[in-house]
Amino acid sequence: RDKTLSLPKLQNNVKRDPEAYRHEFDVQYQHFDSTLELFRIRPQKPAKHFSELVTFLSHTTPCYTTPTNNVGERFAERILAILGEHFSMLHPRTREVLVNALILLRNRQQISTLRVLPMYFRLFRCPDKELRKQIYTHVVRDIASLGVKQKDQKLHSELKSFLFDHMKDADAAVSRRALGVMVELYKRRVWIDEKTVNMVAAGCLAPDLKTAAAAAQFILGNLTSAAERLESESEGEAETVRKVAKDLMGPKKSRGREKKLKKLKGTVEKAAKRKARKKSGMEATISFAAMDVLYDPHGLAEQIFSRVTGRHEPFKFRLLLLNVVSRLIGRHKLVLLNFYPHMQKLLFPHQREVTQVLACLAQGCHELVPPEELIPVTKTITQNFVSESQHPSVIAVGLNAIREICARSPLAVDDDMLTDLTGFRDVKDKSVQVAVKSLINLFRDVNPQALHRSLRGKDASLLLQGTEGDEKRPSFGASKVATSVAGLELVAQKKMLREALREEAGKRRQQGGEGSVMRDEEMDSDGSEG
Repeated sequence: RDKTLSLPKLQNNVKRDPEAYRHEFDVQYQHFDSTLELFRIRPQKPAKHFSELVTFLSHTTPCYTTPTNNVGERFAERILAILGEHFSMLHPRTREVLVNALILLRNRQQISTLRVLPMYFRLFRCPDKELRKQIYTHVVRDIASLGVKQKDQKLHSELKSFLFDHMKDADAAVSRRALGVMVELYKRRVWIDEKTVNMVAAGCLAPDLKTAAAAAQFILGNLTSAAERLESESEGEAETVRKVAKDLMGPKKSRGREKKLKKLKGTVEKAAKRKARKKSGMEATISFAAMDVLYDPHGLAEQIFSRVTGRHEPFKFRLLLLNVVSRLIGRHKLVLLNFYPHMQKLLFPHQREVTQVLACLAQGCHELVPPEELIPVTKTITQNFVSESQHPSVIAVGLNAIREICARSPLAVDDDMLTDLTGFRDVKDKSVQVAVKSLINLFRDVNPQALHRSLRGKDASLLLQGTEGDEKRPSFGASKVATSVAGLELVAQKKMLREALREEAGKRRQQGGEGSVMRDEEMDSDGSEG
């Protein structure tokens, strides 16, 4: 016990005056060498004294590090050698002590980041959840701190290449952590360049579903969702606490058990609040910056779509990938003709997540998609949703979906189909009436000629009577060239309004001046008469 207490005391003394305790430090270092030989014989057994020596030396070796004698680096290399040989069979407590010592030496700049990163990612394969979480947090903070004072571009490039290589690792735990580090550094705005974005985007093709789902959320701009998917180990925290609380009380109640139960309930409430805060703040972190800097959005969309159609994976995961494909098509105006027949197969009222399917379909439409590809899709929606045999809520969903598609591609509906759709304005359901009215208002702006004369409205009818009626009807492939600055007439109107107000103000001043002169003359005449 005296020896156990002497090490922390000696550690404190060494930090205060290293040179005065150099001999004691050398003795403990030699003692560590002999203890290490005994430890190698049975590394799976708990080694309390060995762990204390490791903790002592990890705190004190930086005090004796010089440019010619790097004691801290040599000690860190010995820890790396121990972990490399026995990390899978070490006792959990001993492994934790060795990792803590390595983190401490790295924080004190005794060893480089690139030297310790391979060992950290090997340790991600260990079944120790808390250790994996600690290493992950340290890696993120360590890399984030590298660019605070002066950013070494070569070092950061090597770190990105290292993480990208480990994203392809067959072990799911390693690939998830590699992607998680890159996403977290992007969130902290440490790595926000195009190379990082494209590396993370390549994760959509990873065989591990959680890795691919997190990369898909990253492309969509949902950085919070991407981080949550990679931190799935903490998802069951509240449920675990509930189970422990259920087993805690036992057959008899006591004051100590009730106290522990109260503490566990507080933990559950905190977990629920933390989860609610994450959900409420999710919309604030959505950004489309990642999608705009992709090197090859068309190639990525084709590869992701091939994965959706070529594998039997969970439906929710495939729907997430379809959301990415549709967003890429709409954002970059891509032409991916196989996308629309595939979506057409999912357009049924009984389909799971049918509203998200319709939203993906609407996102993937734009004016450069040939109408021949979209008209069959809108016909399918009309047949399966906008039918008198369907419930009014289903009809409203179908009408709203067609409206969103036509807002992006007005030629997706022909004149006959539009006439049938507008006939639902007589249905005695408010949601259907509102949906039909929105569709009519949309076509009054984009293609009034497709509407019946009685539905065009006054402005659209007057416009079609003039010479600009033919120009108002959209045609596929036609580009709108601006001939003037939008809103320029408002500037002229505002200028004319100012001049009118100035003239009116000037007239009021003149009238006021003439009135005061007349009052003065009246007063003078009254005074002379008196």
